Amino acid sequence: MLAAIAFSVLGLTMLAMLAGGLALTARQFAFVRQSYRVQGKVISEWQYRHSGHMHSYYRVEFHLRNGQRAELRGQSGRPPVGAPMGVLVREAPGQDPKAQIDDWSELWFMPAVMLGMGTFGLVMLAMMLQAKPV
Repeated sequence: MLAAIAFSVLGLTMLAMLAGGLALTARQFAFVRQSYRVQGKVISEWQYRHSGHMHSYYRVEFHLRNGQRAELRGQSGRPPVGAPMGVLVREAPGQDPKAQIDDWSELWFMPAVMLGMGTFGLVMLAMMLQAKPV
C-alpha cells in the first residue's frame, strides 16, 4: 500500500517535471521565433555572498529599435566587461519589451534540465514497475 502511494507520487512528480519542461521549451521557442537580435555589451559584473557562497552576475547594455537604452542581467558564464553579447528582444504593441541573452545556457538550460529529469524519472519508474515482483 505504502509502495503504491510512493510510486504514484513519484510518477506524478516526474510527469509534472516533464510537462513543465515541455511548457518551458515551447515558451522559449515562441520567444526566439518572435524576437529580433541586437548587439549588446557587458557593462559590469557584480559579485555577492549568499549563504556562504559567492555568486555573480553581469549586466548587458543594449538598445531597442526605437533607440531606447536598456539593460539586462545575465547569470551564466563570466564574460569580461566590454565584451560583445548577443541579445534577443521581443517587442509587442502595448507591452513592455522582453529580452534575453542569446546564449544556450541562458535560453535552454532550465528547459533541458526539466525535460531530462522528467524523462529520466519516468524511465526509471517504468523500469522499477517492470521489475517489481507480482
